[in-house]
Amino acid sequence: MNELADRRLAIAEARFDAYQFSWEVEEVHHWHIDAGRNEYCRTVLLCGDSPGDPCVRGHFVVRFLPNRPIIDECYAMIDGCLVGYDPDLAQPLRKAS
Repeated sequence: MNELADRRLAIAEARFDAYQFSWEVEEVHHWHIDAGRNEYCRTVLLCGDSPGDPCVRGHFVVRFLPNRPIIDECYAMIDGCLVGYDPDLAQPLRKAS
């Protein structure tokens, strides 16, 4: 790996660790890197909070700006639907005054 790829991998790992999936993460696969699209993706097995809840496979994606270690977007999906949120990118809600 080169320096840019090493930095991106470290950033993607940190973003994955901070991501709020709203599901229990049961299993995590290795990163798949699509250098042409500047995308890092990994498969995750997500399960409900209660015993006996079903588990489903989803994907976690971190897309970077071209040739830079800066995140363009970050999200998790199950069957094409977004799940959870990235607390670093979430906008805080404001109370009405």
